[in-house]
Amino acid sequence: MLIALANNVSSKAAKESFVSGHTGTSLREINAIIWIVPLAAFLLAAIPQLSKWHDRATQMSQCSVENPSRSFLRKAIAWSLETCVLVLPQIAVMMGVMPPELCAASIAALACSAAIVLIIRILSSKGEYQSQVAQKAAILIGSRQASFMSEYRGAMMMSTCIAILAVDFHAFPRRFAKVENFGSGLMDIGVGSFVAASGLVASGSTSRGRWSTTSAVHCLALLALGLARLVTTRSLDYQLAVGEYGQHWNFFLTLAAVKALTAAAAMPRDLWLPAGVMLATTHQAALSSGLLDISHSPHRGPSLISLNKEGLISLPGYWALHLITAGIGAHLNATRVTLSKAVNRAAKQGRHPLRPVASWVLRLLITTTVAWSALWISLAFISPISRRACNLPYILWTLAFNLQVLLLFAGAAVLVLSPTSQLFAGFNRHMLPVFLGANLLTGCVNMMVDTLSASDWTARLIVMVYTLVLSSASQLEWQTKTAITSEL
Repeated sequence: MLIALANNVSSKAAKESFVSGHTGTSLREINAIIWIVPLAAFLLAAIPQLSKWHDRATQMSQCSVENPSRSFLRKAIAWSLETCVLVLPQIAVMMGVMPPELCAASIAALACSAAIVLIIRILSSKGEYQSQVAQKAAILIGSRQASFMSEYRGAMMMSTCIAILAVDFHAFPRRFAKVENFGSGLMDIGVGSFVAASGLVASGSTSRGRWSTTSAVHCLALLALGLARLVTTRSLDYQLAVGEYGQHWNFFLTLAAVKALTAAAAMPRDLWLPAGVMLATTHQAALSSGLLDISHSPHRGPSLISLNKEGLISLPGYWALHLITAGIGAHLNATRVTLSKAVNRAAKQGRHPLRPVASWVLRLLITTTVAWSALWISLAFISPISRRACNLPYILWTLAFNLQVLLLFAGAAVLVLSPTSQLFAGFNRHMLPVFLGANLLTGCVNMMVDTLSASDWTARLIVMVYTLVLSSASQLEWQTKTAITSEL
């Protein structure tokens, strides 16, 4: 019994050491890994648009809505195809099978070729057809439940879920794991993307000047998950990287705190962005004045604050990130939902009907460019990226990164004039249950399999099966809508 206990302690220490002390990779490589997903989704959706049987396929799709069996078969085929085209390449680059930059460059070349053909076809068509395209694009982009928004969040969720388990295997390159102090890893961007995605699609329910039932439910649900994770990891003696958030804190508690702070502040929408910028600047000033050294120091005292200093010190940064993305999202959404009226107005005034849609995409492009420019300036004059402290460069990196992914999905939606992925929409619709399931499955795999001694191909097979289970579960109850899921 003592030998088994000693082996368990040794295994736990080895796994904690395995996911600690990393220095990260380049921003270019991280971009390449994530670009694969929206570019592949666009390419998959563009193929029918470029083929001669597009009209026939559209008619079949419309007929299948009236026939439940055909509709189910169509969705099953679409899910299988999307799994092969969207999921498998992501696993391949994360698990060391394919070089990320080469894979992304190949898909980007094909996607750019398809985009050029579609753009030429639209611009060379008759004015009446262009008006129809503009109106459909405006409806697709301007709807309150825009598909490209859910696909963006679903894609980020899928990538995060894959990485949660993959990081425990040797097949997952160590440069993609979370960085200890300074630097950028693939998993570092996944953490901030949860907060950024929540902000970009914020409904504005917290701007009414009072707590709402929805806000309370969100906070309590996340708080319960945070406490459940704490109790579970302690009772099972599960490995814990203390340097991430502290002894007791975890990311669920950070999400709960961000939701609670935003609801309690009850700021109008037009104050979200300036308040977020001011908070991020103040937080960086505090870090530069010595708080960063405390966050990165391995020493901690006996108090709860000291034991959880990483989670508490980074909290203002995550709240600032949420406010900034919510402010930008509110501005983009305010102009987005009026696109249909703008297209009709342009047609009546004799202007090009596609101009309002193109202007909105251009506005998103400019916002993304400004965010990347601000990041490079902060890296040059302020500090390297630190997820552990959620400093200003990390906030700007997360903002720029998520805006560019959102831009890719928006551009794809405009060109193909249809939702690009059923799979991603499912991940978004069931966001909280899928993320919770990913954490539970990851814990089960770690308890049943010695992840450190598994061969590379065994690891890839396990991650593939795990991802297929999650993607299948995300498609269940397709029409079910839950407030908690959509607002994670």
